[in-house]
Amino acid sequence: MQEEPKTEVMNPREVARLQKAETLLEQVQEFADTTEDGAIKLICLGTLVRAININNGFDVAEPRDWPSTGPNCEKLGLKIALMHEELSEALTEVRKGTREAFLEELADVVFRAFDTACGLDFNLNGRFAGIILDKLRKNALRPYKHGKRC
Repeated sequence: MQEEPKTEVMNPREVARLQKAETLLEQVQEFADTTEDGAIKLICLGTLVRAININNGFDVAEPRDWPSTGPNCEKLGLKIALMHEELSEALTEVRKGTREAFLEELADVVFRAFDTACGLDFNLNGRFAGIILDKLRKNALRPYKHGKRC
């Protein structure tokens, strides 16, 4: 006698989460369909942030700082540490309960990330915007809490 295949019964919360993920994927696609304007804004923001940082005397990332094109991964490590520093400052503002300052620190994180991507000559208009969209899709399809319990 052959056993019938077991059908997995999905938790109602998981069903609802997956339905929401489908809606979110549709929104990502809608954004992707209009990315030309959005991507142009990304590259403009990256270029503007970089220009401001250069004007303020910051040691900005350059294409030669990427480890595969030169030995200077120490500078890139510093850029990553500075992004982390901004996140730590955001956490400090959370602890103080100062919402506006918290949002400013999050803006600094975005600025540092865009400055680094732009400085390394990553194409913010096409490649980086595409990676952002692909990551949004990937995140929308992830299991609840990445499959972890906590």
